[in-house]
Amino acid sequence: MNKSPVRLNRSVIALVLWAVLVVVCFDASAVSAAPAINDPYYLTTASAAVGDLVTNYWVGNATSGYIIPTWGGLSPVSADGDSRGALWEQGLMTLAMADLYQINGDPVLLQRVQSNWNRIKSVFTTAQLTGAGSSWQSYGSDDAGWNADWYLKVYALTNDPVALSDGQTLAVNAWNRWYDDSFGGGMWYNDLKTEKSLYEIGVVLDLMIHDLEIVLHLVRSPVKYVDAVGIAVLSRGEDIANARIRFENGCVANLTVSRISPEKMRKIRVFQKDAYLSLDYQNQTGEIHRLAGGQILRETVEIEKDEPLRRELASFVECSRAGAQPKVSGYEGAAALDLAIQITRQIEAAKR
Repeated sequence: MNKSPVRLNRSVIALVLWAVLVVVCFDASAVSAAPAINDPYYLTTASAAVGDLVTNYWVGNATSGYIIPTWGGLSPVSADGDSRGALWEQGLMTLAMADLYQINGDPVLLQRVQSNWNRIKSVFTTAQLTGAGSSWQSYGSDDAGWNADWYLKVYALTNDPVALSDGQTLAVNAWNRWYDDSFGGGMWYNDLKTEKSLYEIGVVLDLMIHDLEIVLHLVRSPVKYVDAVGIAVLSRGEDIANARIRFENGCVANLTVSRISPEKMRKIRVFQKDAYLSLDYQNQTGEIHRLAGGQILRETVEIEKDEPLRRELASFVECSRAGAQPKVSGYEGAAALDLAIQITRQIEAAKR
């Protein structure tokens, strides 16, 4: 069957990368291929997703074929007549195949990665492969990021020195062009220098919102009033914030958050009449201090240590498969967001 350039839907790529991401998160060992997943569902899903990708967007055999040229999801050519395809789209699809190869060790996937890279080198010049960050027509920093990740992944799997050289050059170009240390650090999205993904919002919506959800879950009472303060140090939004929240049942929560502190810390302390609980989220440890018989008794909280993101992804997949209720429902998430917005507005109002 002959294949012509077709529309590449970004959601298709996202689904493929999601499937592979779940597998990789459950086997984050390096390049060596050895599945370490007890539940075969994850591997089966990722394999099926990459298989669909190959079926719809690959021409030729594994050793000499390549990914169908696309450009921004448009076919057969871009507005400027370039039919070679978009590098970032090629990169995303290649990363999906490469990540799955790292999990299941299928040599055909490695052949496809190598074959497509050979074609890319034959139709793009070095200047074009490393162009993101070197000129105005170089797109955004996300293009540079995807491409650099792709080139370095190819090098890791094939030892191709061109892939290593181009990946290094691309990273340096993008860093020199878009990195900004005068506005809180990070990378500008593009040459307009109006957007940064991390620093467009304040620390309340960035970090405190997660703690607010925990507090709401523990207290389980309507909020009576909020007293919040915050200050911007490096960015447009607040970088340090404090919120004192009183609930209808009499409980008071005091939250402090900062994204510029040199010390990483995430702790929660709960005080009640005869006990004090301290949990360290970062080190995954906890203690309970109880008042008994005029003495303070200290107990260690038994905690099942694990990678939080791993648990989050596992729960998401399981709820999606079984149609189960997640531990944090949409209503609870919306309640935390509503409170975070209330705090943010109070901080913004104080600036005026």
